[in-house]
Amino acid sequence: MTETLPDGSKPSSEQQRALEASLPKLMKVLADEISWERMRAMVAQIYRESFTQEEIDGLIAFY
Repeated sequence: MTETLPDGSKPSSEQQRALEASLPKLMKVLADEISWERMRAMVAQIYRESFTQEEIDGLIAFY
């Protein structure tokens, strides 16, 4: 995996290894932050503010 640094340069082999080593950690943090358990209340509030009960019933019937 070859990446470009923010300044447009290519990372050194040491920097590349560090980037590759940090990727699983980053993916874990992202997965935790956007998990359903954390997002559920926010999604429910957005739906309550955006849709009528009739529209929600229609979505349920559609899916």
